[in-house]
Amino acid sequence: MATRALVLGGGGPVGIGWETGMIRGLQEDGVDVTDAGVIIGTSAGAVVGTQIASGKTPAELLAEQFAQLDDGTGAAITPDIPALTAIGQKWLGGAEVTTAVRAEIGALAVDAKTPSEEKWLAPFQKALLSSEWPSRRLVITGVDTGTGEFVTWERASGVDLAHAVAASCAVPGIFPPVAIDGRRYMDGGVHSVSNARQRWG
Repeated sequence: MATRALVLGGGGPVGIGWETGMIRGLQEDGVDVTDAGVIIGTSAGAVVGTQIASGKTPAELLAEQFAQLDDGTGAAITPDIPALTAIGQKWLGGAEVTTAVRAEIGALAVDAKTPSEEKWLAPFQKALLSSEWPSRRLVITGVDTGTGEFVTWERASGVDLAHAVAASCAVPGIFPPVAIDGRRYMDGGVHSVSNARQRWG
C-alpha cells in the first residue's frame, strides 16, 4: 500500500508550467515529492505526472518548459463558443456537478466543433517517453462522456498511455473526447480539478 501520494491537478498549459516549477522549487529546498508511492494526474497533472513517473527529473521538465517559451511552440485554439458557453454554465455555473450533469456536459463535448481526435492525440504520442506505462504506479483520471462516470486508468487497465493522458486533458468544448475501448472520455477535471479525495491505497 502506498504511504504517500503525489496528486497533480488541472490547469492547462499554465498548470503544467506551474506544477513543474513548484515541484522543482520544492526539490531545490530539500523536499522531493517525486518519490511518492503513487502519482495521480488529472488533466495538466496527467502530463506532469506521467513524465515524472516515466523517469524525467524536475530539472529536465523545467528546462523543457523554458525551451517551449523560447521556440514559440503551441498553436492557437479556436473554441466552439456556443458549446463552450453551454458547457461552462453546467460545469462552472455554481450548481452541483452530478453524474447526470457530467453526462450532459459529455453530450455537448461530443457534439462540439473541435480539432480532430487524431490531431489532438499526435502531440501526446510524440511527447511521452514511451507508449508503455511506467513501472511506478501512475493513475490517470477521466470522465465517460456517455454516462458522466468518473474513471481511472493505470498500467493494469490495458489502455494506451497516450490515449489515457489525452483523454484526461480533453477539456470539453475545446478539445475532442478520446475514444478508448469503444467509449469516449473527457477531462478528469469535469469530476474534480484535483481528484484528491479519492482512495488510492
